[in-house]
Amino acid sequence: MKLGGKIRVIELHQVSAVLSGRTSDEIAFYEKSDGEVLLKRFLESQPIPSDVIKTIKAFWIDTNTHVYTAIAFSPWATSPSTLNYWVGAAVTSVKRKASTVDPNAKSQP
Repeated sequence: MKLGGKIRVIELHQVSAVLSGRTSDEIAFYEKSDGEVLLKRFLESQPIPSDVIKTIKAFWIDTNTHVYTAIAFSPWATSPSTLNYWVGAAVTSVKRKASTVDPNAKSQP
């Protein structure tokens, strides 16, 4: 994530969980040093050995690393570089005749 001239790291599985409604947690934006700790912990937990330092250095410059440059909350399509928090309506409308509304109902104060 590149916003306001600063680089932040986000976890894509966390973004997916938030956008799918599986969690109401906020998306964490890690500073570079914290992101590197998370990357190192992840790489060291893998069953395939790797040069962790070299892999992390490559991560920062690899063109396949996805970089968001904007955040939006929009029902309209946004560019792939925009992290769009919009997930659509949680409630779907049901078309009914107006006569199904109770004419004696009073509004709440």
